[in-house]
Amino acid sequence: MFEKIFFKKIELWLALLCLVAFIFVMIIFGALVRDHYLNASRFENLSKIAAKISSVPSQIYRLVFQGTGNAEVKTGEKIDPKKSGLNIYHNDKSLGFLLLNRYDGNISRGVTELIDLNNGKTIHTWNFKEINKLWKKSKKKIDNKIFQNAKTNLMANRYFPVHGLLTNEGDIMVANGPMHKANVCSELSIFQAEYFYHHSLELDYENNYWSPVYLSPNLTKLVPEHFIDDGIVKVSSDGDILFKKSVIDILNENNLGYLINERGILSNDAIHLNDIQPVLDDGKYWKKGDIFLSVRDLSLVLLYRPSTNKIIWHKLGPWIHQHDIDILNDKEIIIFNNNARATSDLSYTINENEVSNSILYNFESSSITYPYIEAYKNHNIRAESNGLQEVLENKNLIMIENHIKGRLIIADKMGKKILEYNNTNTDGYMYRTSWSRYIPRNEGQNLVKIIEEKKSKCF
Repeated sequence: MFEKIFFKKIELWLALLCLVAFIFVMIIFGALVRDHYLNASRFENLSKIAAKISSVPSQIYRLVFQGTGNAEVKTGEKIDPKKSGLNIYHNDKSLGFLLLNRYDGNISRGVTELIDLNNGKTIHTWNFKEINKLWKKSKKKIDNKIFQNAKTNLMANRYFPVHGLLTNEGDIMVANGPMHKANVCSELSIFQAEYFYHHSLELDYENNYWSPVYLSPNLTKLVPEHFIDDGIVKVSSDGDILFKKSVIDILNENNLGYLINERGILSNDAIHLNDIQPVLDDGKYWKKGDIFLSVRDLSLVLLYRPSTNKIIWHKLGPWIHQHDIDILNDKEIIIFNNNARATSDLSYTINENEVSNSILYNFESSSITYPYIEAYKNHNIRAESNGLQEVLENKNLIMIENHIKGRLIIADKMGKKILEYNNTNTDGYMYRTSWSRYIPRNEGQNLVKIIEEKKSKCF
């Protein structure tokens, strides 16, 4: 039966007609997909159907090759197991604590650990192993147009406690998906679920939280439907939304819209907001309540005043696809410069003889310096994406985290390594870290007392 069907002779003209018809259908199909992603809306319903059909191969690829496993949390590197974990090369008793956010490859779960950097002792661990149960309680629906892989990436075996923040109550607050927290007993709860939060989480001078969000539906009407509308959100200590604003609208309303509009057809991630740094004190160049924003895909850093909707200052480069802005004093900021160029396949690369670095910008002199470049060179720190820095109290030491390599170091200005952390499992395979924090000694000791008291009540 099947042989008669598959090997039946057909006229040449009929075969050619079928081929022409197939080519014609493919042209129409491609035009509909293009219409959808250019937001032309000439054939709105048909375009949406075509776009969904075109996404089937990528969905199959994720299902077959990624599934719900932990492929994306591994770095692909393996080191000598003797170098695993924390390696201390100092006798300095003035160092504080490390709040280490990471993926634990031994248990295939995200954890946050508080570590004493003087002796390497882990004071406490917050475990997010029950995160799947938490998501079931959340009413937040993740929009596939904004983050197609979100549901998979937030599952327990791929979840990171990104930039977890230790509160004065001993809780870890995380802005990754719905804003959520883990108490000392690792009991999880939703804190704010109106938006999909991502990247950084910081407190302002009134103890409100600032975090980037994916706005859905888009607040701005000037971008295509598929565009990731990055926004800034301020959340009160009670979980109420106090302020929200699209970054696109901030730029347009401050006569900087050309930075986006001159690009022609936009990629779906043309902003990529990755850090909000609140100003805590008044100064000559800023006021408390202002915020610094890092806009990666424009290599743009700006100082924004939400109270007046004004950009006070902005600068494009010399940083390239930067992450993480820190305020050093009343006239200087320091920026983690990935120094990574975009490639034709939408990935990022660092030139062969270059490294990432930290760039210090002085507002008084409008000058650029690289005070910690030796630390980056000596230890070959190349962060194609992500990455974090923190200058320690004495200004001579800097903590550098290379998220995608699962490595963190503290080094001095001469490049001498004080300590190193390699996030491996017991076999020496490296797993990613997820934006950790340095806590000064006095502040950390007070938090340790609170944690130890609450730990005794955990079952």
